[in-house]
Amino acid sequence: MAGIKIDPAPVAALRKMIEEAERIALISHTAPDGDSVGSSIGFAAMLREKGKSHISVIVPDDIPRYLYCIPGADKVIVHETHPSEAEKALAEADLVFCMDFNAPHRVAGLQSALESSSAPKVLIDHHLYPADIFTLSFSYPTLSSTSELVLRLAKAMGMASCLTQDAATALMTGILTDTGVFSYSSSDPDLYLLVADLMRAGADKDTIIHNTFQQNSEGKMRMQGYVLYEKMTLLPEMGVAYFTLSAEELIRFHNRTGDTDGLANLPLDIAGIEAVCFLREDKNQIKLSFRSTGNYPVNTLAENFGGGGHKNAAGGEFQGSLEQATEKLLKIWKDFNPKNYNNKNQQ
Repeated sequence: MAGIKIDPAPVAALRKMIEEAERIALISHTAPDGDSVGSSIGFAAMLREKGKSHISVIVPDDIPRYLYCIPGADKVIVHETHPSEAEKALAEADLVFCMDFNAPHRVAGLQSALESSSAPKVLIDHHLYPADIFTLSFSYPTLSSTSELVLRLAKAMGMASCLTQDAATALMTGILTDTGVFSYSSSDPDLYLLVADLMRAGADKDTIIHNTFQQNSEGKMRMQGYVLYEKMTLLPEMGVAYFTLSAEELIRFHNRTGDTDGLANLPLDIAGIEAVCFLREDKNQIKLSFRSTGNYPVNTLAENFGGGGHKNAAGGEFQGSLEQATEKLLKIWKDFNPKNYNNKNQQ
């Protein structure tokens, strides 16, 4: 396959690590999404098919309900609700895969357990600027998703025959959700050859799309309408939009884990809008979700809020009120020229 080439030296080292490992843990980032969950479950399924029986998939907090359609999602250990079980699985592992995150703080309450583990830590990720704590690092920011990287890596290790229907379904879910059903981050033709492999292995693309994108709650749909009609503010002279949701508003619409996923993308459908910020009041802080199109580098904006991410999708946090966070955002936006950063933010 043309395009991205994975360095064979670390691949050989990883193959040896897997062969020698007795207990394997796969851990992904806080606020799990389709790619973090799909890549973890998919790779775990392939490792089991290879003969590895003691495998744990761990997430810091609960999985959005729409991702429970992934085979094996009900077996994932959630640290927020089962802390002892999650920490025990991580402590006992002699090989740890760090899936879809680039630094230890991204696993939230599991950071201490991860850092104290003596097991080799293997990064499989597609975000910029990975930390240097990993034993092996497979970091490819130009790829669509970590799920795509998992399949490429499995092929490089000679594990293509381990691609079961369940593994293919999980990886397809990751790719579909991280590309918005191929509407962004999906310009590499090789991606579609990999998708064809997943479909041949039994992944039902249409069913996955239905389960993950078309099974919304009434509350989520009403919240979307409320955001677009009542909350969205456009700044056409800057080509940007933003909106906020308070804790009270989230309760009003019976918000559940995953219900706000995708909200930040909605204003991008408006002609002339290149970037969006969604500010959400959380328990102890304000969460900011940035989305953009084209060459608008929202990861640079997110750095002002202690965050980061991809050029077109990033996040950050703010300690204070929604009003204070919005005020800071608008001040930054006023002086921000995306053209000054495009050479530094390629993905």
